[in-house]
Amino acid sequence: MKHLARVAEREHVVLLLETLSPLESNTCTRLHELKELLEAVDSPWLMGMCDVVPPVLQGEDPVDYCRHLGSRMAHLHLVDCDGVTETHLIPGDGVLNLKQIVSDFRQAGYDGRATLELVTHYMDDPIGAAGLALQRVKELL
Repeated sequence: MKHLARVAEREHVVLLLETLSPLESNTCTRLHELKELLEAVDSPWLMGMCDVVPPVLQGEDPVDYCRHLGSRMAHLHLVDCDGVTETHLIPGDGVLNLKQIVSDFRQAGYDGRATLELVTHYMDDPIGAAGLALQRVKELL
């Protein structure tokens, strides 16, 4: 990771690292692992991000990423899930209280970027799913 951070600096590109669920990866699956890695690399060219699904599935509070990473938290994937699998759903298609999650991130001081993540679940109609996701996110704000 230190080598990648040096390359990112040379190329003037910020790298974002997110935790994944244990079914997706065997490394960096929890907040404390992400925080330790960011501290060990100690480069402004490597930042952390939060996809809200992996923390929820592991019993972590997604907003803790903002609280513990502080200025090293540079991005948020705002998605929903069924609460059991890492399947990413558009907001409102799952069980997460995204209105509360968004409010908690705001209260914790996060004002960075957020994106919606459309994955294979919506391959049949990605344009329709993206439009519906945007509409639902606007309702959260």
